[in-house]
Amino acid sequence: AAGEAIYGALFDSAPSSQSLFKTPRAVMAMRFMNGLSSLVCALTDPKAMKILVETLGFQHLDLEVTTPRVICFRDAIVDLLAVEMG
Repeated sequence: AAGEAIYGALFDSAPSSQSLFKTPRAVMAMRFMNGLSSLVCALTDPKAMKILVETLGFQHLDLEVTTPRVICFRDAIVDLLAVEMG
């Protein structure tokens, strides 16, 4: 549900971003939440965090990841968390 909510927020704020996602939304939502969980778990382990972040970067080499897109994705997540957590 959380992954779906994040993607909903992202697509609401930037509808054109939908074309970047080729995998079904439910699968991407699950992958996103698994990745986010891994990142949170690695917060106290800098070596593990570095590996996770590098892996994530390599997984997105085929996409045109731009600063405005990253900002849009970040803002969608932060805004959703602010609404959900009060």
